[in-house]
Amino acid sequence: MRSAIIVLLILLIPLQTVALAEPENTIGVGVFVAVQIPEVVGDLAVRERYDWYYTVLQPTYGWLLSERWEVYLEGNFGWYHFDDKKEGGTEDHYTLGLSAIVAYEFLKFDKWSTFVEGGLGMVYLTGIPEENREPLVNKDSFPLLVQFGTGFKINLGNEYFLKLAYRFTHISSILRTEEGGLNNHGALVAIVKAF
Repeated sequence: MRSAIIVLLILLIPLQTVALAEPENTIGVGVFVAVQIPEVVGDLAVRERYDWYYTVLQPTYGWLLSERWEVYLEGNFGWYHFDDKKEGGTEDHYTLGLSAIVAYEFLKFDKWSTFVEGGLGMVYLTGIPEENREPLVNKDSFPLLVQFGTGFKINLGNEYFLKLAYRFTHISSILRTEEGGLNNHGALVAIVKAF
């Protein structure tokens, strides 16, 4: 019990400095370009029918809680392009969403830093293809967007920063687990201004 209390205190000291910090605001815009990650989930086969890529415009508004911690809201204005490998043809569908993301800069220097980030949000899909008579994502069950990334943040001066990152995203329904969802990975480029 005593060791658990000591561990808890060690964890709470950095969180206390984050909570007591005077937040500084950030605003930015980024572009995320991704491709499909082939997958096998349980009994589901690798996605055999579709290849896809995903392009997203991501405006952000956030708060720098300390020198290393940032929390921000990220919009999602996206476009999925699906290529049907079995029957030919293509489908285009669009996304609209909002996520809350937490980022931590773990190596910090004068002109650049490295960070990790993770977030969770909701996303609306205008349509979704089916594979084996099942939609890739069930739109009726509140599609959830989960994302993780890591990358570099470069100080451009005058409180402007360039973010270059690798990011993984997963979109699936909250209430349905038999679907495989949409797994993507790709590059994020963003410009952020602190004020």
